[in-house]
Amino acid sequence: MGRRRRRCCALVSERRYGSVVPSSPQPGALQPGGLQPGALLAVALGGAAGGPARAGLSLAFPTHPGQFPWAILLINVLGALLIGVLLAIVPLIPGGGSRFRALTVTGFCGGFTTWSTFMVGADQLVARGHVLTALGYLAASVVAGLGAVTLGWTGIQKLTTRGAAA
Repeated sequence: MGRRRRRCCALVSERRYGSVVPSSPQPGALQPGGLQPGALLAVALGGAAGGPARAGLSLAFPTHPGQFPWAILLINVLGALLIGVLLAIVPLIPGGGSRFRALTVTGFCGGFTTWSTFMVGADQLVARGHVLTALGYLAASVVAGLGAVTLGWTGIQKLTTRGAAA
């Protein structure tokens, strides 16, 4: 990727989600070169809640071999929607909300969503000869996930803009 394109993507990302690396370190913020103990604890606590939530939904809606993995698709799309909502809320929190982001986005959503199970599901479909279903699952997951994160972020932006104008 060219230098100009990287800068453009960084500007769009920064405008949409806030700066990836704050210009001045905030207490408890995730910083290059090491984690603050409070942020690490927040990630651990969030993950400790997100993982069991995913497991519970997976058990409630099991996928049998060769079937479309609806539960994992639903979990990942719900997680993407939640990430969009949370990324829109974080900049509104006084002090930057870095621990809140660590707890919710990195911790909970990281434990709740599942890249590994997403890939295993696609691999199992291919191994059982359901290549088109696997491709549909992969495409649906990516498109629905991107749509969900955008919907979550845009929805909160519209609500906060409308609230500020009132």
